[in-house]
Amino acid sequence: MGNKGYPPDIVTYNCFLRVLCDNKKSEEALKLYGRMIELSCIPSVQTYTMLISMFFKMDDPDGAFETWQEMEKRGCRPDTDTYCVMIEGLFN
Repeated sequence: MGNKGYPPDIVTYNCFLRVLCDNKKSEEALKLYGRMIELSCIPSVQTYTMLISMFFKMDDPDGAFETWQEMEKRGCRPDTDTYCVMIEGLFN
């Protein structure tokens, strides 16, 4: 991505991340997330919500909570969707 002089933005990253998370490709999703951080692309609340949802789908509530803490640490506030994903994940 970005090799034609057009660096990807958060929307581009989130599109790729959605595909990886929906297909439970956690290693690739986390690598992409790490690459975003390296390139100073600030993750959005949607980024974190997708990751949290992926962790719950993979039966990894610890990963979901770690992602929640990372989101808070970076100053990103959860939205209604994030709370719904957390509640749904905890009760399923």
